[in-house]
Amino acid sequence: MDTHPSCERAWSSWQPLEGCWREARIPACSGLYRIRIVISLHRMSFPVVVYIGQSGDLRTRMGHFKAVFGNSMPFKSPHIAGPPLWAIRQRLRQERVLASFEVSVMELGDVSRSLRLGYECVAIARQRTWHPDRFLANFGRMPRGYLASTFHKGQASDFHGYPTPRRNDSHLPASVPAGDLERSLPDDLNWCGHHWSCWVAVKDAAPLKETVGLYRLKLANQPEMLYVGQGRVRDRLAPYRREEAVYCSWVGGMWHEHERLALLNDLIASHVLLIGHPPLWQFSDEEGGEKRALIPPAPV
Repeated sequence: MDTHPSCERAWSSWQPLEGCWREARIPACSGLYRIRIVISLHRMSFPVVVYIGQSGDLRTRMGHFKAVFGNSMPFKSPHIAGPPLWAIRQRLRQERVLASFEVSVMELGDVSRSLRLGYECVAIARQRTWHPDRFLANFGRMPRGYLASTFHKGQASDFHGYPTPRRNDSHLPASVPAGDLERSLPDDLNWCGHHWSCWVAVKDAAPLKETVGLYRLKLANQPEMLYVGQGRVRDRLAPYRREEAVYCSWVGGMWHEHERLALLNDLIASHVLLIGHPPLWQFSDEEGGEKRALIPPAPV
């Protein structure tokens, strides 16, 4: 068993993903999980982590991967990683490469939901830092050669994904972390390697209309963040124009959405590592609540 770098908890040993939701092989408690593909070539094994996630019920969540082993690509619901994992498995089978999925979990039954989500961000950020060149199915990414299924909404537009030479943003390479996650405090202008704008009251902020990137919110003279987000910065700051106590800072960039989501993940991970918890408004502690709000709650 190895230890998680931020919460000092232990990951379980690896076991086959297929069928792991049966016979209490996976605990029915909250925690993190990671999935790897183990490729066997020339009597050697090559394990590669391809997805990291969290859940309030690990055993139930593992059952959502059952469709990965089916004949057709699963929908993005009940698990958004279903399509990319199915595609990976199909490609290796077509190439007659012996491979199998394995899972390892970390029990976090005594940890709040918001902190669990923060630990998930740390685990993903660590994987991105240690292996920036490897495919990770987080943030809506897909292996080349496959179009992802839609979510299952019971509508005529629903469809199962399929092999195709066409490419879209989900096939682009992942972004690498912009900088060291633990080198500077969250309110520094070089936090996580970005060139942030100077802090200014939200009511006085004037980002260019076309600026798309990352932004952060805090109270004056406080090193910890209230919220970090991504998107069109001016629109994201609009709900706070009348809040004199809230300050903001932002950075624009020519990032695709999956790259912004990955960099946002790094910011949350850094905050957990440096401050001990995610930004105060980042996550709800209610199970089943929104994981990451598009617009944070208005300050009280």
